[in-house]
Amino acid sequence: MEIRSLEELLNQEKYLQFLRDIGLGKYGVTEREEWLQWFRGNKEELSKILVYIGKVLIKRHYTVLYPIEMIVVPRYPFTKVPIVRWSLLQTKSYQDYEVNKIKEICSKLGNLINCGFLLRHFVLIDIDKKDEIGKKYGDIETKRGYHIIRYIPDFPAVEFKLVNIRGCKIKIRHIEIMSGSSFLGSHPLQSRYLEFVNGKVNVRSYKIISKECEYAFRSADLTPLKSNIEEVKEIIINILKEYGWEGYVNQIKIKGLEKEEISKEVPVVNPRESKFNQEALPTLGVLSYKELKEMLEKNINKLPTCVKNALFGSPSKGTRYFHLRLLLGIIPYFVLLDDDNRKDLVIDFAERTNSKRSEIREWAYHSKYFTGRAEVDGEKISTVSKYGIPVEAWSTFETLGYCHSCPLRETCLKINSSQRRKLIVRYIEDLLGV
Repeated sequence: MEIRSLEELLNQEKYLQFLRDIGLGKYGVTEREEWLQWFRGNKEELSKILVYIGKVLIKRHYTVLYPIEMIVVPRYPFTKVPIVRWSLLQTKSYQDYEVNKIKEICSKLGNLINCGFLLRHFVLIDIDKKDEIGKKYGDIETKRGYHIIRYIPDFPAVEFKLVNIRGCKIKIRHIEIMSGSSFLGSHPLQSRYLEFVNGKVNVRSYKIISKECEYAFRSADLTPLKSNIEEVKEIIINILKEYGWEGYVNQIKIKGLEKEEISKEVPVVNPRESKFNQEALPTLGVLSYKELKEMLEKNINKLPTCVKNALFGSPSKGTRYFHLRLLLGIIPYFVLLDDDNRKDLVIDFAERTNSKRSEIREWAYHSKYFTGRAEVDGEKISTVSKYGIPVEAWSTFETLGYCHSCPLRETCLKINSSQRRKLIVRYIEDLLGV
């Protein structure tokens, strides 16, 4: 199945036909033979069950967000078998168009497919056994055991050495340790498998069991899983000791690999233009977030009502997303959103929403998906997203009555959503005299 047909799965009828065809054996799904045993080889019965499950999943459908650095690989539902030729993704950058096209479709498909991700910049420890040791260290509970996952930003791959075994994947009894783009991890929010018990078919999901992993995958930000070589080595050694395999402790060696082959066709971000975000970078602001708020506060009664409420009001539950989406569509024109300013924005927004949400929500609110990414003078910053401000955000503000007394009402309501953002930016520029 190529990318074109992957996109077709967004159509409900074609998705159900896809499941039907999997049951009939039209695709190379290795787990199918195992499933068929429970139906005594009856392909039609298997197809019927898969379609029934598919209809349930459609009713519970949700979208998934991915960390910007993650390269995902779509898999057939309930299996680990990739739908696309994922070898083509191994040498591509996360900024590559094809990579992001696949991510966009997989994101929309959500729980309707299984999904993996390249272990480039990751280390995955797979404990293929359900026991208390695995549960103690595990980040994800799988069908047969536990996964421990760590993000290693400093190295694209990690090499392991144990006695005469050396490579980016080694096995120690029932434990596999792997790293690099030649291997796949399982995205826990998109990993399901079929379980047959007492004549019934159950759909089981991978379960996230560590807070760090929960924060990272729910918020699409890898910060909680960030680690280094020494910390990974310590985890491996501790697990070996717990299993009583002391003989391996002094023999295990770990080394970060500086390079993996990356496609030369990667779009390069420069100070003039970000090809990935398709947005001119000269629009980036130079103010700090606090400076912008102080300057606008002096003109608060002249601000567009939606901006005034998003920057100085207290958005209620149910409207927080729309307020933040408005801010992140406008603020980068005035503020250089580096780590410090993004943090100030998150804290300020969290305080004003009077939210008691978990850290997951704090990461989600400054998710890299709300803004574009660029690199200027070696520093990664947030720029204006090419996606602008969603139409539903504007319609929400109109419903809330924000537009009734807005100084831009007459002009703003007559133009489309992309033009509205430009109108507001120009208006604020004139207001601040910048």
